[in-house]
Amino acid sequence: MKYQAMSETVLKAVGGKENITSVTHCATRLRIDARDTSIIDLQLAKSADQALGAVVSGGQLQVIIGPNVTEAYNDFLDFAGIEVGGGTVADDAQTAKDLAEGIKSGNTAMGLIEKFGNVSAQVFMPIVPALIVGGLILSIKNLLVNYCGLSTDSGTAQVLLAIFSASFSFLPVYLGYQLAAVMKMQPIMGALLGAIMISSSISGAEGLDFLGIPIPTNDYSSTVVPIVLGVVFMYFVDRGLQKIIPDVTKLFLKPLLTMIIVVPVELIILGPAGSMMGYALSDAVTWLMDNVAFIATPILAALNPYFVMLGLDKAYIAIEVTSLAQLGWAPIIFGFISNLCIGGTSLALATAMKGNKIASKMLV
Repeated sequence: MKYQAMSETVLKAVGGKENITSVTHCATRLRIDARDTSIIDLQLAKSADQALGAVVSGGQLQVIIGPNVTEAYNDFLDFAGIEVGGGTVADDAQTAKDLAEGIKSGNTAMGLIEKFGNVSAQVFMPIVPALIVGGLILSIKNLLVNYCGLSTDSGTAQVLLAIFSASFSFLPVYLGYQLAAVMKMQPIMGALLGAIMISSSISGAEGLDFLGIPIPTNDYSSTVVPIVLGVVFMYFVDRGLQKIIPDVTKLFLKPLLTMIIVVPVELIILGPAGSMMGYALSDAVTWLMDNVAFIATPILAALNPYFVMLGLDKAYIAIEVTSLAQLGWAPIIFGFISNLCIGGTSLALATAMKGNKIASKMLV
């Protein structure tokens, strides 16, 4: 286990397994949600083997690992005996108390943004590789068609197009799974809701109704907001049924009743509302970048590193994913510009400090 020493130190620094509610990671950081951040030993975490630094932000201990963070994440889970995305879950009374305290402590604009950013990171970061693959495959397909004489009707082109299409069309399934896991539900139930929404019987179908109530026509493939609203509603239904269904029938009765309740509400109310919100959000961001981008872009690019340090950069991932799915491109480019500037600076420093251990830290 390559990161065993680091895992041992970080687990001790965070206050042990009992103080961990969930563990995730982003591109370079191991993110550990702590029940009580006051007992975190930040200096000990910073001293962990192969860790390039650590910060406490948004209720998390964030350990900077670098590009090998996935391996460190898996080793930490194995060492701590924690399931993927999991941690310790208190009883209902303690959970309610923690939730109330969390809301109270985050009842500021900055606190709410941090919490939104943390949840967005846990939901969206795991699906980013699929989106990257889809985008790159489409680029390869277009290059082959435009410059290498590949026919758009050929089997090769169709396979490449299918990879791209699956990366984005099934977005509600991916998001449903991830969000349900983050909200401590059965992930497959979130994925099932997403699959129902994009099924050919529902998505884009006209003239549907449920018990005589008309179902608005919407194409849910590649959408973000509708499935998010649906899974959040599912969370409350799931928790309510958890309390009233006998344990002996819970295995089959709870998921059955959950879907019977959630699906109609999602298709009649939440889905259409989410679609409208998603398009309105994309339109607003597009307008902003089209009309005042010359002001907004440099300012936001300069602030982006601080967004990253505070975990706030994940708050606009949802906007980017929605724009990519609905527009085919992301109007938010300040993160890219900021990263180019930081990359150039890091390369210059690394070149100037070649052979110095500090140089490697500059690149994270």
